[in-house]
Amino acid sequence: MIDVRAARERWYGFDSRLAAPPDMAELRAIYLDMMTAVGELHGLVVDCGRHHPAAVGVNEAFEEFQGGIRKVGLDMRLTSPGGFQMGLQASVEAALRTLDRIDHDA
Repeated sequence: MIDVRAARERWYGFDSRLAAPPDMAELRAIYLDMMTAVGELHGLVVDCGRHHPAAVGVNEAFEEFQGGIRKVGLDMRLTSPGGFQMGLQASVEAALRTLDRIDHDA
């Protein structure tokens, strides 16, 4: 299982990759890489819930993140590269908020 620190580094890595000028092919690659990290983040949320059942803020933060990343995926073909990049950046911020909640509630 991935630890919170490693997950945080991975999401900050996505943030760094998103700092470049928007290129649709690279943004799609980042999105696909993020999908793997979503599963890892979900694993951390489940693990946190198992060890700290009262940590409802973690689940709420993850659900907010998950809804946002789904919307980004659905809008991918309909938006400009700049809009897609902004959606991905918002997803990274939501993932980092989820990790903050895990740190806080664990």
